[in-house]
Amino acid sequence: MNINKFILLIITILPFGANAFQKTKQVAIQTDKTVYVSGETIRFKCTRTQSETNDKPVLYVDLCGEGYMIENCLYQSTNSHWQGEIAIPDSVQTGVYLLRCYYGNQHGELSIDALLLPVVNRFGNNEVNNQRKNNSNAQAFNPFSIDTSHTGNLLKLQSTSRHFTPNSPVKINIESPNLNWHGGLAMSVFKIDTNLMTSANKSNIENFFTPHPDINIYNNLSLSGRITDKQSNKPLSRQMVLLSIPDSVANITYAYSDENGVFSFQIKDQHNDQNIIIQSIDKKNEFNISLFPMFLLPPQKIPFFVSEGFMNSEETKLAVLRTTMHKAYGDKKTVKHAPRNQITPFYGLTDRRIYPEIYIDLNDFNEIAWEILPTIKYRMSRDSTYLRVWDPDKKTFYNQPSILVDGVPVFDPATLNVLNSKAIKWVEIQAQTRCYGDILIDGLVAIQTYKGDFSEIELPKNAIKSRIRSYSLPYETSTESKPFFRDVLHWNPYLLPTHETTAIQFETSAEKGKYLAVVSGFDDKGNSHKAFFTFTIH
Repeated sequence: MNINKFILLIITILPFGANAFQKTKQVAIQTDKTVYVSGETIRFKCTRTQSETNDKPVLYVDLCGEGYMIENCLYQSTNSHWQGEIAIPDSVQTGVYLLRCYYGNQHGELSIDALLLPVVNRFGNNEVNNQRKNNSNAQAFNPFSIDTSHTGNLLKLQSTSRHFTPNSPVKINIESPNLNWHGGLAMSVFKIDTNLMTSANKSNIENFFTPHPDINIYNNLSLSGRITDKQSNKPLSRQMVLLSIPDSVANITYAYSDENGVFSFQIKDQHNDQNIIIQSIDKKNEFNISLFPMFLLPPQKIPFFVSEGFMNSEETKLAVLRTTMHKAYGDKKTVKHAPRNQITPFYGLTDRRIYPEIYIDLNDFNEIAWEILPTIKYRMSRDSTYLRVWDPDKKTFYNQPSILVDGVPVFDPATLNVLNSKAIKWVEIQAQTRCYGDILIDGLVAIQTYKGDFSEIELPKNAIKSRIRSYSLPYETSTESKPFFRDVLHWNPYLLPTHETTAIQFETSAEKGKYLAVVSGFDDKGNSHKAFFTFTIH
């Protein structure tokens, strides 16, 4: 493998873990705490340390194991920073994992930061961690390493006491002579055994991250791929490729391949997971279509393991119990649903819409067209099948109308016949000629199924079905009225001080122990600043 295709990152332990960076670090991660349990959610902030720019790049976030990816998401920037959440599945075994945040500039060049995070499986699944221990090159990871460098006079934390009772109010003052923090300040208050805290280990290790040879990370969300001839495997230029997302409101996008057969789509106004169909509009020839990955490939090695001492500690056992209690008794958080931006399909308003459910049950589309769609002529024979749309006003047929199923273009009318009355929600018919960019719509039949996911008929020729992760929305805020047992007492990823002293108020947990408050930020030159405050709940 060509080593020049690797992106070399140096991992060094910084606050909340180990940090991977390039020569010029332009982005930095902060998380709400240092140690996680399977089933929990990582809350993070990612700050652009460079000066303010007009572009709003997309942040790519992924949680990786050794050689595989666990979760990923994408966020749009706000005020020079991103904030969001990424879930840790309950299936994740005990071990050290990598959280990466990265974005690209207009040339596709990466700016990236990463943290090593220890995760404890709450069901005791420790096989991955035990395998790491047997690796002679692996090291025990200290989850309590905190980088106390870059502390100074620009940030201070103070309070009237260092001792509090359970479920009592706490007030901590942030002293900040500098009010111009790039991307705002981030503050977290979480439980940690302060007696075990150590300064950050300065030893570096090397790690390789291998992007796909054809991938570039740009500052907007793009989906790219390549189209080639199926027989010769040669790239094809100037081929129209369609991108469609199964939906009740049809919206397709098209792109042309370049001299290398590469095509690219810009994804807008889409949130969370999406099923997509990529296909060629040319059905006379046979093509291969492949998609480039949106995310970097996962690291091949993560040479750290969680020590037995940490695994058997009372803090770890309590963390597992705490998460289990939250899963059983805590409020459920749900993902926000994005508002629908498009209410009219790309082909415009149609002449009529027919609902088969109001008629008798019909066994296939041939019967449906014959009985309840009088302006559609659908004929099947041994050699061919055709579909035509009749315009009663102009008294003419549209002999090659566009066909859509769940918003996805279909080019072979024969595939429609598997659809019966119980499968079809409605049928729209358009007896008009319209243009959609370079696409001519010479009459149209749009079929919406009850499932709405383009699973009722077979995939068209020269098409692939895939799944993409698009912009992520934060979870709905929990309505939990009392904090009962929790280890994160306060998390504010975007705090803008308006005075030299800013008061932060929160309520302590019912859980006794030692806690750490951390506030951090970047000045207008990209320099990091931090302040710390420890206290105890008795």
